[in-house]
Amino acid sequence: MLVLSRKIDESVIFGPNLTCTATVRAVKYNAVRLLISQVPPDVVLSTKTKTIVSSGEPMEFVVKRDQCLTVEFREQGGKVQISFVESRNDKSRLAIDTPKDWPAHRLEFYDAISGEAKRES
Repeated sequence: MLVLSRKIDESVIFGPNLTCTATVRAVKYNAVRLLISQVPPDVVLSTKTKTIVSSGEPMEFVVKRDQCLTVEFREQGGKVQISFVESRNDKSRLAIDTPKDWPAHRLEFYDAISGEAKRES
């Protein structure tokens, strides 16, 4: 499990091929609003109150404290859980639980790593 602090408009990239992005849109004392984008079609996203099958379009979810957003990749046989741990001022702490071989990164770190790899090749 990876725990990250994210401010508004900061993102996390995750998934079997690092295809999905969760961006913090708003932070409140007991909840965070996440924009989930770049999700392949037919992936199931669910919280305690709603379940949606992805059409490939960006979607927003509100995740309350000690609850999670589950992103289930049926074709790849795994799921990712994003939990809201706490908030401090304009930051949220998110816990991301992925299958062992699926990475999750802060988007800015992923961009730096992939940019460095492109320069070396």
